[in-house]
Amino acid sequence: MKELLTQDKLREFLHYDQDSGVFTWKVKRRPCFNVGDEAGGEGASKDGYIRIRVNRIKYLAHRLAWLYVLGQFPPYHIDHINGNRKDNRIANLRQATRIENARNRARRKDNTSGFTGVSFDNKTKKWKVQCSAEGKRIVIGYFKTPLEASEVYEKFISDHWGDFKPNTYRKINDRIAPIILIDGGLEAMGFTDAKIDQFPLICAALVRHIEAASSGQKKAA
Repeated sequence: MKELLTQDKLREFLHYDQDSGVFTWKVKRRPCFNVGDEAGGEGASKDGYIRIRVNRIKYLAHRLAWLYVLGQFPPYHIDHINGNRKDNRIANLRQATRIENARNRARRKDNTSGFTGVSFDNKTKKWKVQCSAEGKRIVIGYFKTPLEASEVYEKFISDHWGDFKPNTYRKINDRIAPIILIDGGLEAMGFTDAKIDQFPLICAALVRHIEAASSGQKKAA
């Protein structure tokens, strides 16, 4: 798509709030939108991105945010730092290569280990760690448990990926997910004698411990 829209023209049509990342219309857009209505407010598409139609051309909202603030469309990809494709605050956007943008993604839906970069290898009967570095896919090693494999994976990406390693929320989510997603999840988390149907009780106990710890920290402060 040839992007001919300029910053001045964009600002004629839309207002962009840098703190919220939301665009609103400055002109009435027949038949559905009035002045002040949120642009792209119908929600994100199936891929999670918000799009806005300007002069009959549909643009990705995060690229419009870049144009609105910096005066030009980004020459490369734009990465959402926190992983939320609907969060188009300028502070949450950064230029990235295709490879860098791909690194800051959530765990694949077809992942069965519960950990990013970790899969079960039927040949060795161990958990395999794979990762990309310098444009190549490499096997880092094989490990007895998915948790052990995940720790090696996280160390690798921390050393090689810099700012484009997955954000903290995703790391926490990947650590919790195995309890639900794999039969050995409870064992991997240290509950060696627990059964899958005891998961709700374990969660409730963990929440109570977290709340107690948080309360203790507040009192100490």
